[in-house]
Amino acid sequence: MSNNQRLFHPRSLSKALAANNPLKDGQIPAAARKVLEEWHAMITDIKKQNEKKLQPEFFRDLCGTVLGYKSFSQKDKKTGQWTFGAEESSGRGFADFCFGVFSDKNKQRLAPFELKSPHTSNMDIPMGRTLSTVAQAAQYAENSKGEARWYLVSNCIEIRLYKFPHSNYIYESWQIADLIKPDEYARFVLLLGAKNLLSGATEALFTQSQQAEKDITNALYADYREIRIKLINGMKRENGRFSRQSMVARAQTLLDRVLFIAFAEDRGLLPANTLATYILAKDSLTDAWERLKQLFKAVNDGNPKRDIPRYNGDLFKPDAELEALTISDGLLHELQRLWVYDFDSDVNVTILGHIFEQSIADLDQIYESLDEQTDLELTQQKHGTSGKRKQDGVVYTPDFITAWIVEHTLGAYLSKCKQAIAAEADSLAWWSAYRQTLATT
Repeated sequence: MSNNQRLFHPRSLSKALAANNPLKDGQIPAAARKVLEEWHAMITDIKKQNEKKLQPEFFRDLCGTVLGYKSFSQKDKKTGQWTFGAEESSGRGFADFCFGVFSDKNKQRLAPFELKSPHTSNMDIPMGRTLSTVAQAAQYAENSKGEARWYLVSNCIEIRLYKFPHSNYIYESWQIADLIKPDEYARFVLLLGAKNLLSGATEALFTQSQQAEKDITNALYADYREIRIKLINGMKRENGRFSRQSMVARAQTLLDRVLFIAFAEDRGLLPANTLATYILAKDSLTDAWERLKQLFKAVNDGNPKRDIPRYNGDLFKPDAELEALTISDGLLHELQRLWVYDFDSDVNVTILGHIFEQSIADLDQIYESLDEQTDLELTQQKHGTSGKRKQDGVVYTPDFITAWIVEHTLGAYLSKCKQAIAAEADSLAWWSAYRQTLATT
């Protein structure tokens, strides 16, 4: 499984697999297992082959036996339909093949599929002067006149599924060698199997997945907002000599640090349960706030004995005003509502981006309603781009949009430079100069 942002939320996938798992008594069906074992065994030697030699076996084994697609020669006798088309035109160019519903009269091209040889080690970069494998497949989908809902790519080692026109940078990925693992097989057939992809079940699951992400964002931010108000009010009560306004910035720093650590420990960047270990320790002679300050220092400076690497950014730099405060154990225990979220599978970087974006909008509202004599109240969430967000231009940009911008600006420039260097390297004059350099150094 690659480290890209996944197309389907793990929570939605788990529910779908619980309701409709392709495994039989927890096992891969015999016919599918046989071909997957064969592919697993030959993956080590597969780089010696090209896609034209592998294409018939790829379709027969993976698309046919495992996923259930039917070619023209296997068409349904009653309906006259088949579900796999080879070299299907999308208006401009031909996809290697396509999943859809085909008949002698109609062709519904649901998912163009671009297949490359194992020599294509990176399907995201352009090949010479042409498009990348991913860009080729996306172009076929774009030229399908509204028929395509998905597109797929493979280099006979990895298979990827993309949602059209959602993003060229978010996808589901499978290593073919890993499809003999029951969990990977189940996810593969659930999402790509002919029964689900052609019926709209995969589309419905994608919609549910998008909603799940929104629900998690809303739930996490509701907790985040409430905890922030409690921290501001509580820190003001426990530190009366400081202004309520100064507590806003200190509470925000505390929240952001805890959120960072919660994310880092779930992603394996810090030891598991780091926050719980420091804040909830029962056999310590120091209070939770003293222990938490020690943790912040360890994250900033590094602590090899605790297996904590050095993250010396602005977030954890020494903050004398924050460290001078008194914060009770009860108030800090409120933070537990944040670190119980699963920042590995449930909360991705896009969700965090939206959290921080909305947080800035709400900070405007907090500062506007400040009263030194009265506790803050949890008010209706503020939406829209205004105040400090508008002034500072703080609007969250998802990674796939950032990637697109880079690809079509700096990336395009670097690609031209690379082509120019490659062209120069092919010239006789370049090689003569290169040989002369070697001879004289």
